[in-house]
Amino acid sequence: MRRARVLIPVLFGLFVFIGLSVLLARGLTGSGAERADVLELVRAQARGDADAVLAGLPACRREPACVQTTRARVAELARPGRVQLLTYTPSARLAETVASANISAASARV
Repeated sequence: MRRARVLIPVLFGLFVFIGLSVLLARGLTGSGAERADVLELVRAQARGDADAVLAGLPACRREPACVQTTRARVAELARPGRVQLLTYTPSARLAETVASANISAASARV
């Protein structure tokens, strides 16, 4: 009986610790994955690859006006060189549940 009285709170504490660790790990790695997706989208834009840009924007792909505008802008913004993200603010942070992403990108001629 005494053993169960000690074992139950220890197991409960371990369960809570593991659960919080998993949630924290997801929160910390989520913005890295989002940043990689954004960087790939900006690289496709710099290459002038409108199809790759639209592949990364499924909501835009469903709207003909958005597709037309995206194709025109990608053609205008195509640049040679290496792409770097100058600033990046993820759309979701640990302290916030929803926000918008702010991105500055540059393409340098190599």
